[in-house]
Amino acid sequence: MSHIVGIRHLTLLKTLNLSGNSLRSLPRDFGDLVNLEKLFVQCNKLGVLPASIARLTKLQLLNIGNNGLVAFPPEIGHLVSLNSLRCEYNALSSLPPEIGSLRALTTFILCDNPELHTLPAEMGNLAALTSLDIGHVQLHSLPATMARLTQLKSLTLPESAPIERPLGV
Repeated sequence: MSHIVGIRHLTLLKTLNLSGNSLRSLPRDFGDLVNLEKLFVQCNKLGVLPASIARLTKLQLLNIGNNGLVAFPPEIGHLVSLNSLRCEYNALSSLPPEIGSLRALTTFILCDNPELHTLPAEMGNLAALTSLDIGHVQLHSLPATMARLTQLKSLTLPESAPIERPLGV
């Protein structure tokens, strides 16, 4: 399946698994699934997410790992209920500052994004974060604001090159 038609009518849907379907895009009206809590779209060919994702304010889990994702739309910051974000094995080169608006986020898996060289200072706003995996990325330093992540219990850092770490991380 490479195209989704008529999904916007499934407004009571809470969990949607579209993994491994060779999807190249999600429909623009994807945001009409306003009751969606869990979205699994890993192992597809998604390069971007539609801006309408901002309307998925009940979304708690987003697994977009193993796609061709190059960037998150700034609207990602509207996912106020998101507590788990898995985006490993992609082509992310940066994260938008709006990522810092995900105040409910507890798990953030970013590993294996070889084009990712920096993290935004707004990462320090993720006060609920307990697990962060940034292994196998090419970071040169961590933002000093990450020292504010006092709930962090698990941190996986890049293995390749030494990176500058702020005190407390």
